[in-house]
Amino acid sequence: MRLMLVVLAITQLLMPPMAQAQMLTRSSEITLAICTMARDDDTRKLQQKLMELRLRLRDIYAGIRCNQQSLIQFALSYQATNIAVYLASYVNVDDLVESGDIEWLRQRNLLDTPVGRIVRERVYN
Repeated sequence: MRLMLVVLAITQLLMPPMAQAQMLTRSSEITLAICTMARDDDTRKLQQKLMELRLRLRDIYAGIRCNQQSLIQFALSYQATNIAVYLASYVNVDDLVESGDIEWLRQRNLLDTPVGRIVRERVYN
């Protein structure tokens, strides 16, 4: 993930300003689409979009924020538990910790929910 960010930063520095703007617009559109799918609890559509874009959830999770929240936090804010369970099952464990998901769940007493149990099991095992 960090290598991808370094390559992305170098690529942006070497691009002309117009190409940088187009790349930024494209990534914003992708982020908006993914956040919308998370809000709408549409796991199937998210999986299809990731396949279409040839992206892996593990590679992009840390870089996507929806209303200043991680995808899991955002999904749970909209009671989108199916997609939150999917995300919790496939995101890198380090990203779950770094994004603050485990602490966010703890603060809201959600560690005994299906999502909380998956996150707890993955982080502490």
